[in-house]
Amino acid sequence: MNPEIIKKIQPYLSNPDFQPEKIKQASEAAEGICKWVIAICKFDIVYKEITPKRIALEQANEKLKIVSQKLADKQAELQIIID
Repeated sequence: MNPEIIKKIQPYLSNPDFQPEKIKQASEAAEGICKWVIAICKFDIVYKEITPKRIALEQANEKLKIVSQKLADKQAELQIIID
């Protein structure tokens, strides 16, 4: 999400009255929106945490692929020598 939007939402999230249970007393539709906003903000936090890990995983898998290919080549060479 856009950091500016998250920054604008923060005052609402820190407001003790911005709780689905409290908002439900005024409107069930507003309760749903409140839950959605809270969920989106939590998702944004988790997404920002896992994105660098996903990138690192992709890089590690690419290195593993290269090293595995080299190992397979060396094993093939060794098998030729053994035969």
